[in-house]
Amino acid sequence: MAKLTGKLGSVDAATAATVYAAYTVPSGTYAVANIRCTNRLNQDQTVRVGVGSNAPGAADYIEYDRSIPAFGVLEDTGIAMSANEIVTVRASAGSVSVRVHGYQKDV
Repeated sequence: MAKLTGKLGSVDAATAATVYAAYTVPSGTYAVANIRCTNRLNQDQTVRVGVGSNAPGAADYIEYDRSIPAFGVLEDTGIAMSANEIVTVRASAGSVSVRVHGYQKDV
């Protein structure tokens, strides 16, 4: 069984109120990951983090309008994900760096 550890995906959520896909779990695999969002602005902003589809619904959000202080960090750890699930992020003001890191393994 193949496995991958470390960085699984990343994205620059550069534009406000736009949904970005940071990582998609490949078919035939599962993943356990940490999702780290870093606010690069000198002002507070909010983020939404979803795990599910590219167009997250209410049940997909693991963080919703969570405040990140200026130059601050939000990290969710130990998120178990099934094949084809997508980590999405939306920032209120843009300029958020997102890194998904952890473990991906074939089923």
